[in-house]
Amino acid sequence: MLRTSGYDVQVANAGIPGDTLRGMLARLDHCVPPGTRLVIVQGGYNDVMAGTSGSALAASIEGILSHLAARRIKAKISGPAMFAETKNNSASISVAYRK
Repeated sequence: MLRTSGYDVQVANAGIPGDTLRGMLARLDHCVPPGTRLVIVQGGYNDVMAGTSGSALAASIEGILSHLAARRIKAKISGPAMFAETKNNSASISVAYRK
């Protein structure tokens, strides 16, 4: 779909069923090869199901984002991670899931 729209990109899914944001952070360098320009971070579902605190979730997502930023890789956040209390977003993951 991206190529038919004129984008010369390669997309790879590095998701692992059951993984957590902490697990994603631990394997980030292995799964994100040199030359990557954008990472879509879609995680936090398993963290929420396991009862991970909002602050622990936020720490993991901040770690992922800062690690990618240090490599000059842009990141877009999707899923429960986008509701974590990070520097750029003040909504709470626990509040978002109680509604």
